[in-house]
Amino acid sequence: MHAFAGALDAVVVSIGSLGGEATIARFELIGEAERRLMREFGGVGELLCNVFDHDGRIIDHPLNQRVMSVPMDAVRAAPIRVLAAGGPHKVAAIEGAIKLLKPTALVTDEETARKLTGGFA
Repeated sequence: MHAFAGALDAVVVSIGSLGGEATIARFELIGEAERRLMREFGGVGELLCNVFDHDGRIIDHPLNQRVMSVPMDAVRAAPIRVLAAGGPHKVAAIEGAIKLLKPTALVTDEETARKLTGGFA
């Protein structure tokens, strides 16, 4: 998988928040106690099940050592990086993901764009 991941021309990803509507919680990939602990570690969102903080850093949490996904370095190395995420409940997660991924394009809704601090609106 690493050879394939290293040859990515483009990626289109979305992110999840760590709130009550979080995908990783909704599909019971983690429990409420673990999600709460990740928030205490500074986690605001997840990208490919890698939990990150508002500064775009992958947090030091055991969940991040258990994840099997395309390595973040390979995702960030793709020349075209599209982040598609929306909803006011995801603002902090989107801001962290922008710092983590450094997307070449952001697809979101107008309400969320107006709330982002990065000057995207």
